[in-house]
Amino acid sequence: MALCEKSINHTFCLNFLNSTAGIPAADLLGAGKITLNASLHEAKDTRNYVKTLVGQTTIDPKLKQSYETCLDNYDVAIGAIAEAKASLLSGDYETANIEISAAQTDSDTCNDEVKGAAAELVERNDYLFNVLDVALVITNKLAG
Repeated sequence: MALCEKSINHTFCLNFLNSTAGIPAADLLGAGKITLNASLHEAKDTRNYVKTLVGQTTIDPKLKQSYETCLDNYDVAIGAIAEAKASLLSGDYETANIEISAAQTDSDTCNDEVKGAAAELVERNDYLFNVLDVALVITNKLAG
């Protein structure tokens, strides 16, 4: 799919677009909406996971602080994804792009905080980043 040529992770993009329910039959706007819904679900799920890590981390105060920073990042990312979705639906693709990029930055910041300490969290951050990249490619295409 030509759309994925602009993505950071071409293989992930193709797999995501071909395997996510509803996307293969959707138009570009519909694919964007589905992708942002998936991003929002993933961000909320990861936020809950991080909240669990914060509660379980009692011995290492620095690691606990890192998880708390990630929790803050995910609070912001969830808001940014919701704003991106609203912008997408209203046809404001430029604002959607800005909000998607902001949410990607939040997942990256969380990765920087926990490098080497939480492999599953790093995987979740990377997954969210890649799904958001697909959303970014879609909104860029919609913007023309």
